[in-house]
Amino acid sequence: MATFIHYIHVLSAILWIGGMLFVGFVATPVFRRELNEHERVRLIIAVGRQFRPFAWTALILLWVTGLIKLWHLIGLHPTGAFFREGYGRILMFKLTLVLVATILEAIHDFVIGRRYERYLAQGDLDSAEYNQMRRWTILLAISNEIVVLTIVLFAVMLRSYSLPLQ
Repeated sequence: MATFIHYIHVLSAILWIGGMLFVGFVATPVFRRELNEHERVRLIIAVGRQFRPFAWTALILLWVTGLIKLWHLIGLHPTGAFFREGYGRILMFKLTLVLVATILEAIHDFVIGRRYERYLAQGDLDSAEYNQMRRWTILLAISNEIVVLTIVLFAVMLRSYSLPLQ
């Protein structure tokens, strides 16, 4: 069972992070180069709508499987000493970053995404407010990509410890 939980955890991470990086590093630059602003925003919104259920399913599975793995590792009553030592400290940094990434993802999908849809519906892609929101969106996306890549680094660091994760 532990292998299956770990498999679902890794598969979910691949889907969530891989999709995020594909959109950020492949799709968006192509859209920016090949399409005008209106078409680009329309297509990014469509891609976001298509990917969102997969991304959130993966993120929820990451939380569930991660909590199961944590419960199997430290039980219901972790001691403070566990989180002050190397493995526990890295784990706490990773869990904190997962929370930050989840919050950033929610802001991106449910706040900024909705604003993009309103601007597109109104045809108001030349306003100062739209341009400011666009800059914040880019900053948010880059920040979240850095956070999730750091989560991957911490996950690799955890796997290098001799502590079993069964």
